Amino acid sequence: MQRTIEQRGTDRFDLGSLQDWAEIRVIPGFAPVVTMKRWQGERSIDLELKLLLPNASLLESSTKIIYGNGDVSVCLYEAERKIVYVSGIPFDQHELGGLEYEVIFGTRPAFNHIDFNINAPGLNFYFQPLSMPSSENRCCPENVRGSYAVYHDVQENRMHSSKAEGDKYRSGKAFHIYRPKLIDALGRESWANIVIDTKRGLLRIILDPFWMDNAVYPVVLDPDFGYMGIGGSNGAVGTNTIYASGMAAPADGDGTTDTMSIYSLHAVGAVDAYVGLYVDTAGPAAIVAGSPKSNLAAGTWGASWKAFTMAGLSVTNGVDYWNTAQFDVDNVNQYWDTPGGTNRYWDTGEAEGVWNATFEQDSSSAAKYSMYTTYTPTGGGAGVPGNVGARAASMIFKKVNDLFVPEYVPAFDRLLLARR
Repeated sequence: MQRTIEQRGTDRFDLGSLQDWAEIRVIPGFAPVVTMKRWQGERSIDLELKLLLPNASLLESSTKIIYGNGDVSVCLYEAERKIVYVSGIPFDQHELGGLEYEVIFGTRPAFNHIDFNINAPGLNFYFQPLSMPSSENRCCPENVRGSYAVYHDVQENRMHSSKAEGDKYRSGKAFHIYRPKLIDALGRESWANIVIDTKRGLLRIILDPFWMDNAVYPVVLDPDFGYMGIGGSNGAVGTNTIYASGMAAPADGDGTTDTMSIYSLHAVGAVDAYVGLYVDTAGPAAIVAGSPKSNLAAGTWGASWKAFTMAGLSVTNGVDYWNTAQFDVDNVNQYWDTPGGTNRYWDTGEAEGVWNATFEQDSSSAAKYSMYTTYTPTGGGAGVPGNVGARAASMIFKKVNDLFVPEYVPAFDRLLLARR
């Protein structure tokens, strides 16, 4: 059921829960300004459509805000929870809620892209490739291809110092901005392309000019913003493959681990799971004494955050670690995003529950699993955030046309995204 709109003044409206909500400001003659908030406003995205709307009128109901004129209108409302199935695998695309931001064209616009001002301090935006090598065994909904995963710049990959902190931040994901779709009056559809240039504070949606020329109006463009803590793609890991996914140093000094949580799905049969840590040295290197911890006969579970016992591993302030896991079956499906760089390593061909003292990096990829570790601090120094997987400060951009696109985006995707 959609949440109701609450008016907070002559030009301000609130939508959503106390923890994660959207604030909408309506300024006469301009498109509404939307602020999407996470973690009680600790991180947020400000979004403003760069279009003048002269002679626009406001129509509000209990669940929607509509503002516009006969040429262009904006419709804002809560996105209802949506679970999409691909090859039998469920994808919860509005895990914590979401916002629909529809732009409605009454007639053919004179332009083939629309721009938004975007301001999102403290958030990292990661483009999700349109395609990936078959070795990734990637499964995902079509609107994840060409989308953006958005992460907290500090809590991404952090080792959390309590269960409450782990439940709050998980792997640090804040939002998922799905690839937009165009829908005309006859119900015909076409994908649009989205590119976010954080250097310029610009979010651009590129429309297919041929499709727009031949559409029957009105046409709806529907950017979909999901409030998310889980990865948008999925893939199973091979039997007894040991895999590591990056994280940072302990959040609050030295301590001992408690649990490792992995967003995953295991629908059929019993499974033995093993979890542990490796120290980071240009990837997972030396094993942490006591790894792995056994979780035998774990059974089955639906798509959810599955917590595995990992008690008693010693972790040290200022040292980066890699979450590491192994299953004795090949049908545990795990969820992930692609931040660019190297975020996942596999060590294949090892015996069940027998881990090497030094991680054998047989393969690697950009996939970063939705997993995190909690620990109990023992007072050994203040926490120093690590840098495993944290690439925002060193991210390299390439200029394509007039947009800066992250270098890790494949060359073909860069050209497609920047197409005018």
